Amino acid sequence: MSASMIDENCSIRSQFLTNTQSVYQHLPWSGVLTALAFGERGELSAELSKLFRETGTAHLMAISGMHIGLAAGFGWILARGLQFLLPAKWIGHLFPLAITLLVAGLYTWLSGAHPPAQRAMLALLLWTAIRVSGKNWHGWHIWNLCIAALLLLDPLMILSESFWLSAFAVAALIAWYQWFPLPESLSQGIKSYPLKLLHLQAGMMILMLPVQAWVFSGLSLSALPANLMAIPVISLLTVPLILLALALPFSPIEEMLWWLADRSVAAVILCLRAFPSGWLAIEDALLMLICLPLAALIVWRFGWWRHAPLSLAGCCCALAIWRLTIPKPEWRVDMLDVGHGLAIVISKQGKAILYDTGNRWLTSNAGERIIIPWLERKGLQPEWIILSHGHLDHTGGLQAIQQRWPDISVRSALAHDRHFPCHAGESWQWYQLNFSVLWPRTSSTSGGNNDSCVVRIDDGRTAILLTGDIEHEAELALLAAHRHQLRADILQVPHHGSSTSSVAPLLRAVAGKAALTSVARYNAWRMPSRQVIERYQQNGYAAYDTATEGQISVQITSNGWQVLGFRTHLLPRWYHQWFGVPRDSR
Repeated sequence: MSASMIDENCSIRSQFLTNTQSVYQHLPWSGVLTALAFGERGELSAELSKLFRETGTAHLMAISGMHIGLAAGFGWILARGLQFLLPAKWIGHLFPLAITLLVAGLYTWLSGAHPPAQRAMLALLLWTAIRVSGKNWHGWHIWNLCIAALLLLDPLMILSESFWLSAFAVAALIAWYQWFPLPESLSQGIKSYPLKLLHLQAGMMILMLPVQAWVFSGLSLSALPANLMAIPVISLLTVPLILLALALPFSPIEEMLWWLADRSVAAVILCLRAFPSGWLAIEDALLMLICLPLAALIVWRFGWWRHAPLSLAGCCCALAIWRLTIPKPEWRVDMLDVGHGLAIVISKQGKAILYDTGNRWLTSNAGERIIIPWLERKGLQPEWIILSHGHLDHTGGLQAIQQRWPDISVRSALAHDRHFPCHAGESWQWYQLNFSVLWPRTSSTSGGNNDSCVVRIDDGRTAILLTGDIEHEAELALLAAHRHQLRADILQVPHHGSSTSSVAPLLRAVAGKAALTSVARYNAWRMPSRQVIERYQQNGYAAYDTATEGQISVQITSNGWQVLGFRTHLLPRWYHQWFGVPRDSR
């Protein structure tokens, strides 16, 4: 393969970004300045991203409504200042509005025109059109018009979590100030500004609590004080300094403006680091409780507790009964959707064993991004990790998981000093589940595909066979040594469904009913192989893969077991039939 240059010229935005970065690149917090000025967050370190997330201030690093609004305000102030120099007959209300839109539009383009910035710009255009038309619209009318216009222009925006966060945030602001306004006696004078800010942040925290818990699977306990400190500095000092620096390129004071913006960011980060770690992971079972403050406010605001007490009590009882009647499996096996790699969770009674930890990438890993949040959301405490072999797509999340749970134990065939052995003949019992290792022959392996730790798990009725990445050679050797111990109901497809694995004799010896494949959608190797899928089907297996199903869950009860796919069973949505289900990644 060869590549040739199509165009050696960069876009105007890229050239401006490069030239501007050269002015402040030497400053300590240049990555944050780039995020605030241009919406490019690639230079933010993992430590900083974690700090912003845990303190609930990550929204400040995304160019959204607040930043576009500040740019628009900057444009309005600029226009009003220019009007002082104009004759009275040339002064009108349309000129400031036009400059407001121009500056906001330029900043939207300069920041990369990301969806949140586009939404804010569209809302500003609609608001301006209403002002110019002379109509006096209610806040809810404008909100409805903006939502309708956004969905008309891009109907698929309804699938965006970012869209719903923005929409609910604006709705929360309107509702809070209408339903629970600050008393007039407390909102007069300069001294009332801290109280107004506290009132605003308290309202946003209460009303946005359920949405944030659902989207992020957790809450920041330090978000309120952190935002009370950070928002005024970022919005009233840092961003205005950045806007001035962008408006005065190549001027003598440009470098000083960037330095002042950097110092303000340094002060914010210093204060944020002083806050204790306040991130609280929310389990699925607690999500309903998180909604109670918002539900209580709505019930109180509309007076339902007084006008319809019986209906309200009936709704509460129905919700309680619904939660109590949800059937719970005795134990379960979940193949997480980690892209190219493998991560399987065996769980029972709130405890878990991990079989592999997914992949690792340049700046993150499956443990940090997928496995840890999933375990915390499910309220599971991992006790063991079994590493099938040493390849990165199976061990990539190990370090992150060990940092999160330092006491977790590891089994492998990698001859690691701190790992328990995982070789043929090893067996143990964990919460009445029997674990038997069938391969490899020794724990001193090189960690290749054919050294994968093959484990059979059963409860006396249902069995699952985990095979890692073994290929033909190891499969045939495994058959020769343990043919009569291979029988299982569910089989983890070896080596992601590669054509170099899943020999027919192995499938017949296992005699299973379901085959689960962990594979990335549109992967470069086109796995699972069509030949392998047909081979499983010919041997009576129902084939499932994470590229098609997303997460695959096997729930085991005393009456049997069932396989549930995330897209088709756990969280079916109409758009999955269009964008997620067809097997077009071969």
